[in-house]
Amino acid sequence: MEQIKVSIIIPVYNTGLYLDKCLISIIRQTLKEIEIICVNDCSTDNSLEILKYYAELDTRIKIIDLPQNVGISAVRNSGLLAASGEYIGFVDSDDYISPGYFEILWKTAQKENCEVSCCNQFIYIFPKQLEFSSSVLAPGIYEVNSRLLELNSIAVMVWTKIFKKSLIDKVQLEFPVGLIHEDVYWHYCIMPYVSKLTVITDVKCLYFYRQHINSLMAREKEEKGDSFDIWLVIFDKIFQFYKAQGLLEKFSLPFQLICFYKQEQQLNKIRDLVSGYLPDIKKTDHRAMGFLNQLGL
Repeated sequence: MEQIKVSIIIPVYNTGLYLDKCLISIIRQTLKEIEIICVNDCSTDNSLEILKYYAELDTRIKIIDLPQNVGISAVRNSGLLAASGEYIGFVDSDDYISPGYFEILWKTAQKENCEVSCCNQFIYIFPKQLEFSSSVLAPGIYEVNSRLLELNSIAVMVWTKIFKKSLIDKVQLEFPVGLIHEDVYWHYCIMPYVSKLTVITDVKCLYFYRQHINSLMAREKEEKGDSFDIWLVIFDKIFQFYKAQGLLEKFSLPFQLICFYKQEQQLNKIRDLVSGYLPDIKKTDHRAMGFLNQLGL
């Protein structure tokens, strides 16, 4: 049996309108040694029927049908437990990808011996227009360090990357259940353990991200809200992870929280959060000192 090169995890919830295009784009990937893990989060439309139809056509498709609705983080965690590939990739069930997407990511990661391979280009699909976007980093091979994280120069969305499964297993990282902005948490918790990542710009490696009112992200924001207090919960969870792993001694700050506040009320909230971690923050780093000075700490 051939080794699975990439396990592709697809959270599914009431995306029957878009699911065919998503699955076809993955089935037609030029990289054939993949497994397609579709996790149905108790959909109430015809999503499960569509999954079963394509699973009959392609034995690489595995369906996990959850008995109750648990949200995107828990869905992705279920997919991670079932994955057996060398690398892990993610695609949302209302999106689609170019045919060479995972082959280019995987081959580049293999060639450069990188734990993470990142697509530099993605296209947002709005109801009446397309919008091209890209990450800040130019194509190339990068060593991950504190400065790279603090520059916010790497796109945080998990669907822009593949991750080496052995790295995920080593860190024992999971998505934060019950919270939105789970990609932000995952990104800043996994990156300190990455020694090298590759950034790819290739017209054959494109992710098409659909924006609509019924998307998974839009649904979670509607249910849980998206206030600054919600962001603070994610910030705090990242700080908790860094403290537990001893990372605040190596990385002065998980990222520049300062860029997220614009009002004195938000500044006070950030100050209260960060003050609890002062003993663990590497104060000898000039960037950390500058940030703490702006907070009055």
